[in-house]
Amino acid sequence: MSGLRYLLEETADEAKVYDVTQPALIGGRRRRRARAVAGSTAIALAAGIVAIGITLKPAAAPTADQTPRSAAVTGSNAPQVPPPKECEVAKLALPAGYPMKSVVAAGDPTGRFLAGRAYPRDGRDRLLLWDNGQVRALPGHGSDAEFRAVNSSGHAIEISLVGEDTQSWVYHDGGFTKLKGVRAAATAINSKGVVVGLLHPDSPGRGVPVVWRSYSAEPERLELPGDDWLIGVHAVDDAGNIIGSGSAPRSTVSPLIWSPDGKVRRPAIPDYPPNAEEVHPISLHSGQVTLSVSVDGRKSFHYWRIDLATGSSTKLDLPAWVEHLAMNGWALRTISGTLVSGDIVLKLPDLPNRPSKSPASLPPRPTRPPSALPSWYDPNEQRASAIFTTMSLDGRVIGGYQSVSDPARPDQETEIVATVWRCH
Repeated sequence: MSGLRYLLEETADEAKVYDVTQPALIGGRRRRRARAVAGSTAIALAAGIVAIGITLKPAAAPTADQTPRSAAVTGSNAPQVPPPKECEVAKLALPAGYPMKSVVAAGDPTGRFLAGRAYPRDGRDRLLLWDNGQVRALPGHGSDAEFRAVNSSGHAIEISLVGEDTQSWVYHDGGFTKLKGVRAAATAINSKGVVVGLLHPDSPGRGVPVVWRSYSAEPERLELPGDDWLIGVHAVDDAGNIIGSGSAPRSTVSPLIWSPDGKVRRPAIPDYPPNAEEVHPISLHSGQVTLSVSVDGRKSFHYWRIDLATGSSTKLDLPAWVEHLAMNGWALRTISGTLVSGDIVLKLPDLPNRPSKSPASLPPRPTRPPSALPSWYDPNEQRASAIFTTMSLDGRVIGGYQSVSDPARPDQETEIVATVWRCH
């Protein structure tokens, strides 16, 4: 059993939130197939959202005895500045008449565009795209369509199932263009319209990494580091560098870098863990990529910054569960919903009508031996009540979704809503 499972059992009041939200975003046969063919979970590198709707003043920053210990980023090009003094939270606007259930899946680095999904359940358009807070519903294709990524021009990658096959489109200039290739699963797009992802000509579980130089171009295969590798493609920057990860049979997972001409290399990383399980990019800018590497069921985390021009790497000292890192050094810890800079921590506020449970109504918390808990686990640390999926490169706009109760329908179950946090 993983450390995260123990964490949820220890915090049963928050486990209800995770039980509601996770199936909505990652459930369904399309999600299961996409995960299998990609070989890893796609992570949005940076996103920005502009919201309209209800706003709140932020929750007060934790006092010294409530603040989880966190180390400052070392070896970073980004300046270390204190987190903002306040953040506001709001529901994102939905099309008229739509039910509140919705999620944020991706955003662009500038903070202007947001891509997500609604759940109208009556045949209405499910895909959602926000431009400076103005929402548009789009039809999508096949079954269980969703947006995977969006660039600074508002061009968004859609992925869905057509029959039993994964297929991808790009929404741009008011319409959709189908990406060429067999069972295409696109994962990322840069501001110049270069798209990367996988093709699956042989089997859903073994994809071929490719790049589309334009929306109408044939896919170009990227070089493989060896035979029989399982590959995930995560991101592409504006210079055309591509970030991914992969593993040979019976080997640990390694980060991979493709140059703009499609040549692959494995960066030399000192102290790389021999039992690495997951590799995710958490930021990409200025020719630098910051990677998160987890081991032993996410019981511990390691972070490196890699120079894409040289492949050289620097180990960073970051707190566990950092999944977004801004250019100014602000780190977003998704497990606690906090912005961190050195020893300064700001807790992100919750939406109103968030469901809560009285401690008296909760079942007894199980006792776990210390060896069963992850190294980052702190029983006194408050857990996040939301899922955070995007963060702008300036760190001031954060997107995700959160469970709330509908005051007009108190007899109904809680529902998830697309949410934005704007920090000043």
